[in-house]
Order: sequence, then C-alpha cells, then structure tokens
Amino acid sequence: MKHIYAVLQPLPALFLLASSLLLPAANLAAQNVKRPLPPDLVVKLRLRYSLSGEICASLREKGEASRFQDSTFSSLILPDPQLAMSLLADMKKLSAVLLVEALFVIPVEEGITSQEKFRLNIYNVLHKINTMKGLQYYSATNNKMQTMFNDSYVIANPDSRTPLPNPIAQSIPARDTIYVYQDDTRFGENTYEASYRYTGSFHLSMKNLTTMYYGIVPIVGAQKMRMDIIILPADDHLLFYSCIGADALTFFGLEKRALPSFSNRIYALFSWFMQNLF
Repeated sequence: MKHIYAVLQPLPALFLLASSLLLPAANLAAQNVKRPLPPDLVVKLRLRYSLSGEICASLREKGEASRFQDSTFSSLILPDPQLAMSLLADMKKLSAVLLVEALFVIPVEEGITSQEKFRLNIYNVLHKINTMKGLQYYSATNNKMQTMFNDSYVIANPDSRTPLPNPIAQSIPARDTIYVYQDDTRFGENTYEASYRYTGSFHLSMKNLTTMYYGIVPIVGAQKMRMDIIILPADDHLLFYSCIGADALTFFGLEKRALPSFSNRIYALFSWFMQNLF
C-alpha cells in the first residue's frame, strides 16, 4: 500500500492562531510559510483522537497532515471512526484508484463551537459556492499563484447554466442537496451534485455529474470523482478534513500533473473556507 504523508506538490497550510492573524492565502503560499501547532495542543489532539505519531509530527511541524494512497487504500486520516468507516466504504464503491486527503486544525475561542450562531455560519460558509470564483492556489510547478475556478455558482438542476444566489439557511437542516456549475482551469466545465449532512459535525460531499477533461483528454468519467469536506467541532478547535477520490478513465502519463491538481484543490478549498469563516 502506498502511503505518503506529504502531498506530491505540497502547498503550505493556512493556520489560524487568531482571526486577526489570518493572512491572505496568496501571501502564505508564495512565502511558503508554515504554521506549526503548539506542542501542548498536539498532545491534546493525540489523546483525544488517538492520532498516529506521523500525523502528530506533521501537525506539530506544519499545522496539517496529508496523504496520498493508491487503489489499495484501507484507512483514512479522518479521526472520527464512524465517519471514516462510512466514507471509506463510499470511496470503495467509487472504485477509486487514487485518494488524496488532508487534515487541518483550526484553533478557536473556547466554547464558541457550541454556539448555534457559529455553527450556522459554518453551514452557510459551505454553501458560498460563488465565492470560489477566482479562487487561487500556489503552483509549485510554475512557482506562482494561479486561478483554480474561472467561474463557480449554484444552479437549479444539472442542465441549467443560470446562476442562482448562494443558499442561506436560517437553521441547520439534517440534509440538503444543491447543484453546482464550475469552470475549472484544469478540468474544464463541470456540474456537481453537492450533498450536505449535519449530525453535530458538518459533511459536504460533491460528486461530478459530467466527464472531467485534462485538456482534451477525458480523465474522469461522470460520477467517478467525489470530494468530501468534513468539519468536526470541538471545545477549542475545529478539525477540517478533506479528501478527493477518483476512478480515472486513463492517465496516459498525466499522473504527475493530475495528482497535484487534486492536492491543490484541497488546499485551495481550505483557504476558501478560512477566508469565508472569519
């Protein structure tokens, strides 16, 4: 089994010590800034979530842990056994041949995660689809910031191209589904089904409804790629976990370019979440 605790082209994680210290994603990426976790917090996390030594070392050094696995994957770094088991089963059903995942820790003011207003804000942030337009990521290959999505918005159904406003909830439902259109600079124009679940934790799952292309080459068939974001609130921190799994139609030597594109997407989505949350 292939386990790599550093994404193929690692991007620096955004790490929040306090909301006033949050810097623009471009600055953090371009300067290759690390945001290590305080040792006492890492010890607390290890005891609470039974994290491995490798993950703790990565959190201590960089404020995040990431991993790539091939089709033989059998575990996730998501530190919630029940959610991890369910997500692992979903990825197996997808017949994913690659799995990229990352875990970030976001320290917050103690007690704030129990406030309904704060939780509702998290839920609505995950619906701010149109704010992904122009989302930037750092390309280690080109050594510069690049745009990930030329456009991004909610649509009424998979066949529509008429932009709708971002949904704004007044209370958190247990389940919800919307459709999303995105013009991706790497994978072209695609539509997605975005499903939301709330059980005290937040789970967003996006599945592609259209074939994804890398240039002119079809690389992932319809409903063969899914991206998940899971937010686990705790008393003084949030855990932000994301993974992308795909059953590729073909790579034809594109692995070295396609895999970092999936990795970049996770880091960019974390940046997007942070910028909208605070």
